[in-house]
Amino acid sequence: YGVIGDTVNVASRLEAYNKELGTTILISDSVYSELEDTLNEKAQDYGQVNLKGRGAAQQVYSLKT
Repeated sequence: YGVIGDTVNVASRLEAYNKELGTTILISDSVYSELEDTLNEKAQDYGQVNLKGRGAAQQVYSLKT
């Protein structure tokens, strides 16, 4: 079995960007919008980033662990 698709590509790009920023968990805006308020308060906004293979910039957040 293999996992393919846009969601998997975005997750892979966020993982790579995670290493650049020195963060542990990066999430996209779509994930952030689904979080409960207690987790939203723990998220740090990293702004818009250009992820390889994406036409538009993505809003990303880091969750503090």
